[in-house]
Amino acid sequence: MFASTYSMVKDFTAGDLLQLKWLNGAAASVSGFASLDDATAVFSNYVDAAITQARAGEAVWFSYQGNAYVVVDSGAESAAAFAAGQDLIVQLTGVDLTKVSFNAQYGTIALV
Repeated sequence: MFASTYSMVKDFTAGDLLQLKWLNGAAASVSGFASLDDATAVFSNYVDAAITQARAGEAVWFSYQGNAYVVVDSGAESAAAFAAGQDLIVQLTGVDLTKVSFNAQYGTIALV
């Protein structure tokens, strides 16, 4: 799995809840938002920024080309790069991150 490979949720709608877990089964805590310049950044730049920001067991989200993405540092600390087979990416197709609610304690994302 490469950083360009991700799971897609195409029907995430109001009232839906995405619960994030990491390899040990514990809830991932939601730690922040990765923001780059859309005019110059490509998808892998966003993934790198997110995984650099996240610590083991944390999720970082970003928007790219009209979709929301959640990156989870799911294995050992991956501060330097996305670890294929450990870390994960979920695309929420067509989701606007200004309309979501994040619960850092329980590792959930809800569309409101």
